[in-house]
Amino acid sequence: MMKMFSMLAVLAVLPCYGQPRWMNPKKLAEKIVSSEPASYSQWVIMPVVANIAGNSFDALSSWKQPEANKFLAQTSGTYLNKFYRDSLGKKAALVGGVAAVSLAVGYKWPRTRRFLGVVNGAYGVTYTGVAISNVVRNPYYR
Repeated sequence: MMKMFSMLAVLAVLPCYGQPRWMNPKKLAEKIVSSEPASYSQWVIMPVVANIAGNSFDALSSWKQPEANKFLAQTSGTYLNKFYRDSLGKKAALVGGVAAVSLAVGYKWPRTRRFLGVVNGAYGVTYTGVAISNVVRNPYYR
């Protein structure tokens, strides 16, 4: 299921103007690695917002639920091994750090904008898929 979300993420993030470029991998690769700078708002800001939104949806759907990721799981208290306040702080710090680095790198080196856009957009779509999966599998939301 994750492979499907990853493929959808790549297809959803890549813009298709006129002739669909995703059908021709060579043209797609040339466009992504192009030497001309891409639009900062289109290729950096919007995918970073998608990444933050997807991670927010994932955190919201994981709240007080069992957490498989030991780094994010609560380490003590009533909500042991569940996604709670400490987990939210760690996730927010990670996502905020990735967003800040992506925005700074995209601003400083314009040739990296398309790559950053694809990566952040793919992460955003993937985490949105994870959030949907959390809602579908969890009896709390039924």
